Amino acid sequence: MDDVATCFDYYADLAEKLDSRQYNSVDVGMEEFNVRVRREPLGAVALITPWNYPLLMATWKVAPALAAGNCCVLKPSEMASVTCLELAELAAQAGLPAGVLNVITGLGQDAGASLSSHPAVAKVAFTGSTVTGKRVAQAAIANLRPATMELGGKSCLIIFDDSDLDKAVEWVMFGAFWTNGQICSSTSRILVQERWVIRLGIGEQTNIQSNYCLWQQLLRQCSATRPAECTGLSCTDQNAQRYCTFHKHSTQDIQHCSTSLPAC
Repeated sequence: MDDVATCFDYYADLAEKLDSRQYNSVDVGMEEFNVRVRREPLGAVALITPWNYPLLMATWKVAPALAAGNCCVLKPSEMASVTCLELAELAAQAGLPAGVLNVITGLGQDAGASLSSHPAVAKVAFTGSTVTGKRVAQAAIANLRPATMELGGKSCLIIFDDSDLDKAVEWVMFGAFWTNGQICSSTSRILVQERWVIRLGIGEQTNIQSNYCLWQQLLRQCSATRPAECTGLSCTDQNAQRYCTFHKHSTQDIQHCSTSLPAC
């Protein structure tokens, strides 16, 4: 909630500064021309957000859109809509005029598809899977509307040769299992600098062997986790099952490597 409040404060400050930038002059190198920039809101914008961090993700879209003077139609995930409905209620209580912030609920193929393809929408902003993002972008393109996409990917944590190994392991575990991995910046992929081998004093061993020292520490940390006890924090039973499956497979993979690589 602190992050949500901070986000609104940040864009409220930017909104106040917009007035000072209105009608800024532009030097085009010719005195006979008086060129100024007038900034205007786009209009009604469609905002489609995912189920993880539902209120914060919605705030990241709603706050800047409102600060720029736009009217918003927010469509949260059907799996996590309550906090966004509460946001609309709080906005009304704060005095936001009716129709400036609107929240619609429903399935993506119904509410989301209709919203992203509506001709009255001036822009579409979407956060979610790559597959769905392609459909949303294509719907916006059909109406020649701009669209911004924050889609699924594979983030990584980079470990440089001067890193503290214990701290690296700690942050890998934190980033990968925070909120059961239901986070776009999960550190479930690791890139290690080659010179890290020398720093560990492993000599001429291969990169696989040097990285294995890291995985051994990760294995000890993984063994201490209890995925079955925290799956209740998952958004859906399907996500909980995926989490347990990933945990099981990763542990098995590391244990399999231990049969062919030396201990550190």
